[in-house]
Amino acid sequence: MRQKTVCAAVLAAWCVQLLCAAEAIRTGDFVYIVSKTGAALTRYLGDAERVEVPRRLSGVPVTVIGENAFAQNAALRAAVLPPSVVEIRSGAFASCPLLEYIVMPDSVRRIGKNVCAPNVVIIAEQDSFAYTFAEENGLTVRTPIQQ
Repeated sequence: MRQKTVCAAVLAAWCVQLLCAAEAIRTGDFVYIVSKTGAALTRYLGDAERVEVPRRLSGVPVTVIGENAFAQNAALRAAVLPPSVVEIRSGAFASCPLLEYIVMPDSVRRIGKNVCAPNVVIIAEQDSFAYTFAEENGLTVRTPIQQ
């Protein structure tokens, strides 16, 4: 009986690992993982100067810009995030030497550390989390009208 219980526990753990393992998907220049809560953009592989992150990938909303997703992109000058994004993880736009600005929607509720260089302008609505985050972290912030 003990052997059956151990086997069942091992099988259950293996099934959980298999079900939880997210597989990265690539669509164009975007690499992402789909979960129950949306798509997490994990890497941008392109060399465009201006990138508009799509609202949906694989039919689900893009809700997360992952850690280092755009990091070290030598061509990127501007990024526009869709209104579905609620989280921007640490270093998402780190070490992008030409990056001038990021347009962040009102939907953003979490922003990680060192998301971008201090000279990057954050464009966000005045009463938004992104606007407050930029002010509190010494980043230049502008409203969409001020662009």
